Amino acid sequence: MATDVLPLLVNACSSACVAALPGGAQDYIPTPHKGSLIDQPASDWD
Repeated sequence: MATDVLPLLVNACSSACVAALPGGAQDYIPTPHKGSLIDQPASDWD
């Protein structure tokens, strides 16, 4: 059984498309975001 989490990159066309996205995986950022300066999990989290 695979345990890796596949990051999801989306080019959403509307707020309805963003609302339809699944939630984030455990220990990952739980909501859609644009990257940049958002806090990311520590590199030694696992």
